[in-house]
Amino acid sequence: MKMKRADNTYGDGQNPDLYFISTGGQTRASRGFSVSAEWISMPSVAYRFALCTTVRDFDGVWFQCTHDVPDGTWFHFVFTWNKQTMLKVYIGGNLSGQTRGLLSGGSGKLWYSNLTLGRPNNLQNSHHASAAYSNLKLFERELNAVEVSALYNSER
Repeated sequence: MKMKRADNTYGDGQNPDLYFISTGGQTRASRGFSVSAEWISMPSVAYRFALCTTVRDFDGVWFQCTHDVPDGTWFHFVFTWNKQTMLKVYIGGNLSGQTRGLLSGGSGKLWYSNLTLGRPNNLQNSHHASAAYSNLKLFERELNAVEVSALYNSER
């Protein structure tokens, strides 16, 4: 993935989430996952860029943000999830963050289930993120740290 922080802001002072990929996890009305750019208020800085991953299923919501995102260069981004373990986010083959999740706020609905790139799949004309993608892969199972590292090393 390659993106520039400056291309993923709103000029009006508001900082809504801007979506890179989505299958429905961006809304409380549906289950799925999403990866978005967010500008999070920090004590020492007005706002700081974060790449945030959300997974929502029947039972709960898992949410993890990372600030370790290269700006304007290609980087390897992976997230894995398993309800029994946790949501894990990897940047450049290394674990960047993990969370066990919240066991509330889940959704049994599949209202927004299409895979979309560059926007949330429930809105056509807003919250667009700007990025380039290469070697996008989806797996039906959780990858472990060794497999994530092997993917990173094979695609360098």
